[in-house]
This record gives sequence, structure tokens and C-alpha cells, in this order.
Amino acid sequence: MEKINRERAPKGTVTVRTKANSFEARVTLDLTAITEGVGKNPRLSRTAKSEIEARKRLGEEIANIYFEVQKRVQREKIFSDECSQQLEYFAEYKEAKIKREMVELADDYTLVPNMAKEWLNWKKVQVNPNTNKTIGAKTVEAYVYTIQGHIIPDLQNKHIGDLTKEFVEDYISKKRQISVRVAKDIYLLLRCVLVYARDKRKLIDEVPKFELKFPKKRRTGKVNIPYLTEERQKVWLDYFEEDGREFALLYATLLQTGMRPEEGCGLKWQSVSFENDIITVENAYKDIKIYDENMKTIGHEYRDDDLKTTESYRTIPMTKRLKTMLMQLKEEKQQRYKEEGKKWKESEYVFLNEKGTPYVPERLTNKMPKFIKKYNLEHMTVYGLRHSFATLNSEKGMDKEVLRELMGHTDFETTEFYYIHITEERKKNEFNKIHSNDDSEETQGKITQNKGKKYYAKRKIKLLKSA
Repeated sequence: MEKINRERAPKGTVTVRTKANSFEARVTLDLTAITEGVGKNPRLSRTAKSEIEARKRLGEEIANIYFEVQKRVQREKIFSDECSQQLEYFAEYKEAKIKREMVELADDYTLVPNMAKEWLNWKKVQVNPNTNKTIGAKTVEAYVYTIQGHIIPDLQNKHIGDLTKEFVEDYISKKRQISVRVAKDIYLLLRCVLVYARDKRKLIDEVPKFELKFPKKRRTGKVNIPYLTEERQKVWLDYFEEDGREFALLYATLLQTGMRPEEGCGLKWQSVSFENDIITVENAYKDIKIYDENMKTIGHEYRDDDLKTTESYRTIPMTKRLKTMLMQLKEEKQQRYKEEGKKWKESEYVFLNEKGTPYVPERLTNKMPKFIKKYNLEHMTVYGLRHSFATLNSEKGMDKEVLRELMGHTDFETTEFYYIHITEERKKNEFNKIHSNDDSEETQGKITQNKGKKYYAKRKIKLLKSA
């Protein structure tokens, strides 16, 4: 009798056959992690009423074997190359393996720091339907600071399920003793992470109802930021213009407009109207940190960005001095372009560094001490120029709503509290307005007369009581 030559199916090949009123899914594996014995080539089969269910059950069993053997022998390669290749075609196994990996890696997956990182990576690309924008770079930096500075070191061994009402309230209470603001930032971030874990990852059924309240932002005292009086502003402007370098002219512009540093850095010629004597503030140029998925800084991006708030988009009138300075700068730049054969564009930035790129606030901050030393000037900061602008206009009697709008603030309280400084000269002037007549003979006579009337009135009451 002739022997029938049957070709062996590769290890890992899944077949399905009918068996009575059910279906049977079968496979033979090849475990390289086991060198000998019956466990090296296990034959598996699972039955069910439908072919789909039978394949699903077989896939789950193969996944179970994969992880059990992996734990036992501590090796990544469990199946032979031939077997692994065939299993790549078995969709039910691949799906079961992914689900099982989620369970096996749950200790890492559900850790609070990891979930916080995942939430932020998701949050960064979400578009606000009201503004049609994603969250700003500074907001991302603030979240990263909270995650790196507090969530990772404090909650590195805590899982999402550990964030109970009692735990979070106790944790936040301890943070509150150090800083109320930090405690509030951590609390708000944890709430966002919990909502994400509930809605997007289905890891928890509900977010605890925390009984944590924080007072509204209190303004306990003014930040000690330097400012320049009117006379000193004139002196500084002389030095800015005499120096002539573009960062110095940018300083002069900030002092005469009150713009934020990033707004001055992002100023373009198309936003400067010499016909109407106004500057339109509509762009900011920033150094934006780039983070990877693990919140590590991997680079910097220098680019235009949105302004801080809606109110930041505004127009600011130019002083005659500022207009003259900018017109001269523009003429020089246009002449240079002409000589170099370049085409002038109004979209060019007003102020450029030695490399021909816009300045960023951080570079302006670094240049200020050197400028001060060169001209032997008093201590000053880049933001102090903005404070000086607000203080001078307030002293000159500018309407508070006009000043608020020029500063790009939502309310005048911000302008008044943080930016307007009371100079010694202003104190004396206001004091003298009230007390200018205190030493006159007429005033002294009235004071003496009033004292006498009070004395006799008290005397009369005393005599009536004794009677």
C-alpha cells in the first residue's frame, strides 16, 4: 500500500473544523522558551457553537500561555519564528494579547503620573469650541511644572483607583500648608486626570465629590518691580536712542507703549501706522518649549503666537518721539534692502537681532544687565519698562478705563494693583493739596473756637447731671 505524503502545517497555523453541533478551533505551538518535554509543542483546541467564538476562545488561551511562560522563563521570545509568523495572521490572538498586556501592565498603566502625562498629551491637541484654539504654550508649561514637581515625586506609586475622596483631600490639605496656590493647581489637575480616566479610559466609574474650597485670588501686596519716574524715563530714552542697537530701540518702544515683551518682539511693520500715529498690538513672538510624551524638554521652537488674552489685542497711540525713531529705523532698513537687492515686505518684524531673526523675551532679559552696566544706569528690568509706562500715565491723570485698555487688561483693578506705583513726588503733591491751608490763621482760629465750644458743652452736661 502506497504511503500518503501529507505536508505538515507550520506550527502556529490555526484550523477550524465542525464537530457534532459545534466548531473546534485548533493549533499546535512551538515554544522556544521550553527546550524539551511535552510542553514544548502543546496542542490546543477550543470549541463553541459558532466559529467566531471558537476562534476567540483559542486566541485567549494562546495569550494565556504566552504570558504564563514569559513570567516563568523571563524571556521576550516565547514562540519560534515560524510559529510567531503564523500567529500574526490570527487576529483573535493578537486582540487577546493586547487586552492581556493591558492587564499585565496595569501597574504602570494606571499609575497617577503616567495617567497625568497621557491626559496632558491628549489635552494639548484639544480645540476649545469657544475660541477655536488649543491651550497655550505657557499653560502647557504650567501643567508640566505641576506634574514634574509634585505629581511624579509625590504619587509615583499611586494608582488612579487610590485617588479616593479621603486620600486626595488629605494630600491637598498638606500641600495647602506649603502654598495655597500650588495646592489649588495640583487639585485642579488631579480632577482633570480623574475625569479623563473615567470618560476616556473607563478606569473608574465616577469622580469623587471632593469637599475642597479655595479662596478667590487675594492680592496681598505689590510685587517689588522697579519703575522709572518721568525724568528718569527721558534719560533712559536718550541712552536707548544713542545706543542704536535694535534691542535698545525695542526697549525704547516698550517704555513708550507699555507693551509686553513678547508683544514688542512680535511687532511687524504692517502693525505700525505712521498715518494714524498708532501701533496695533496683534502678535507675540515666543520661545516655546517642546516636550516629548514623558514631559521631557526635547527642544525649543521660536515662533509667532497668540496674545495673552482677548483684551491684549489693542491699539496704542505713538508719541512723537517714538514715531520719529521708528520712521528713521524703517527708512534705514528699506535702504539696506534696496542696496542688497531684497524686496521689502511690510510683514517683516520691526526689531531683528544680529542673526536677522526676532528677539524673544528671555534674550531681552539677559541683555538688560549688560546695557545698564555699559551706561552706568540704575537697576531696571524689561517688565519694569511696562510698569513705568503705566505709572507715568496714571500720574498725568489718564482716565483709568483708557489706561486699562492701553495695558491690555480685563479690568482696571489689575492695572492699578500690579502696575501703577505711587512716586514720592506724587505722595507729596497729593498730601500738600489736602493740608495746604492747615497753618493759616483762619484755620487755627476755627480749631480753637471749636475746641472751646466742645469744652463748654461737656461742662454744661456735667453740671446738669450733678444737679
